[in-house]
Amino acid sequence: MKKLYHRIKDPLGLHARPAAKLAELARSYACRITIHSEDRSAVATRIVDVIELGIRHGEQICIIVNGEQEEAACQALIDFCQKYL
Repeated sequence: MKKLYHRIKDPLGLHARPAAKLAELARSYACRITIHSEDRSAVATRIVDVIELGIRHGEQICIIVNGEQEEAACQALIDFCQKYL
């Protein structure tokens, strides 16, 4: 299990477009990826659940990756967060 932390820099927060890209990325790896913000969490492959977290600009999220391809998924998620969030 790996944990990644990222503070949201996008002024709009984690909205529909990056949530869709994140879900697509999460589905491409054979592991479970969850996003945690404060006391809420969502499975990253579920776009609506990710949007419903209501993650705003400046919030810190924790992404937990667990499974077979967690190393590759972690690197892809780091790149994704730096580029889109």
